[in-house]
Amino acid sequence: MQNITYYLLVILVCLGGQSISQNIDDFKFLGEYYDEELYLGFAVSNSYVSNTEAPHPDHHKISGFSAEVNMRYIRLRAGEVSWRWQHKLVGDVALLAHQAFTKDSKVVNRNESSGISCGLLGWWNWTMNLRDAKRHVISLGINVNDYFLGASYQTDTMPNPNELVSLEPQGYYFAAGPTVNAQFQVSPFLLVESSVSYSIPFWRAVSLDYAIRDDDYPNPHFGQINAEAITKWGLYLAINYNWLINRGDLPNNIKRFDLLFGFRFRV
Repeated sequence: MQNITYYLLVILVCLGGQSISQNIDDFKFLGEYYDEELYLGFAVSNSYVSNTEAPHPDHHKISGFSAEVNMRYIRLRAGEVSWRWQHKLVGDVALLAHQAFTKDSKVVNRNESSGISCGLLGWWNWTMNLRDAKRHVISLGINVNDYFLGASYQTDTMPNPNELVSLEPQGYYFAAGPTVNAQFQVSPFLLVESSVSYSIPFWRAVSLDYAIRDDDYPNPHFGQINAEAITKWGLYLAINYNWLINRGDLPNNIKRFDLLFGFRFRV
């Protein structure tokens, strides 16, 4: 992951070219000003999931190509609110199906795995600008996200070591919390955007069928970091990093890293 991040930074520098003094509201995206527009984007992603605290952590590594659809409405004046939405579920289902059909029977039959993704709702945030757009804009707001979360184990400590089991935390969660977003114009060709979100569940809608459910186990929290390099031609390169904050004592620290390349257009 460190190598990928390094190469991404090199690409950003190359795309940025010579830095100039220019306001973000002068940035033109596909020939039009970036402000006051609704955008729809599609991206392919190289996704990696890990759970280093699992009894057999190598069994919980998932990597492959997935996809994402996203939308956003951008506003740049002080006090105005922008919103953003990401959805990964369809791409993740395709990735898991590919894993099941292409791996050898030993891997498929083992059934040990970990996963974290959005649900039907997806990942939303709304942020309000603290000042009028200059070369950078900082905004604060809230996020409302849903998460599918689970880790399936086979351990020698279970009564039947061949039985598949999922321990807490697991299930389908709805969560909300604060979000900080920042935008910075690097050049007339490149805009960089990043956000950090912290989400606290307020409802677990579903538990996994094979889970050992414990309603007294503390709800997990979720962290999310997004960073994008957005070009004036509609193409963008992005990093998504999502991780589980396990507040109990059972072994589970699922993390997910996505490197995305996509195209976004006005609708």
